[in-house]
Amino acid sequence: MTDRFDARLSAEDERALSELSARYAVACDMRDRHGFCDLFTDDVVVMVHYAAEDRPRVAVGLENVGRVPEQLTRYAKTFHMLGQSTYAEGEEPGTATGEIYCVGHHITGTEPIVDVRMHLRYHDDYRHTDNGWRISRREVFVDFTTTEAVTWAAGLSARPPTTAALRSVRGSG
Repeated sequence: MTDRFDARLSAEDERALSELSARYAVACDMRDRHGFCDLFTDDVVVMVHYAAEDRPRVAVGLENVGRVPEQLTRYAKTFHMLGQSTYAEGEEPGTATGEIYCVGHHITGTEPIVDVRMHLRYHDDYRHTDNGWRISRREVFVDFTTTEAVTWAAGLSARPPTTAALRSVRGSG
């Protein structure tokens, strides 16, 4: 039996796919719809599997998938921490697959403030486009959730800074 990660990608492609995953986490946490949508193909399919539900939730097309950053505004703050990842060549030229582990912290904004931690695995199919690698299909497996009461650190805002504010601090525009 062949392991699905036996087909090796170049180091450059693995690095690009890892960066794509990191950009996804940042776009979610910054509520950056433009940056978020730039990570996917126009015909993307996303399926979210919750352990307690019989069927996955499905979003088809960039228009629907692109709503995720806005949907995350129901939380005061999110923090997606990526863990291990594996990538392999796909069955067709110019495609790849990957599995990424993530703990997504979702902080409520009302008292008591709670961190709803989602322990996630992303099973991705990628397609290489004129603009580089993009996610063409993502299956999100929410393996389990944990909750914990939290407090805000002194002087920190509950809302993430805007992308424009971050760029001005970095001096890039």
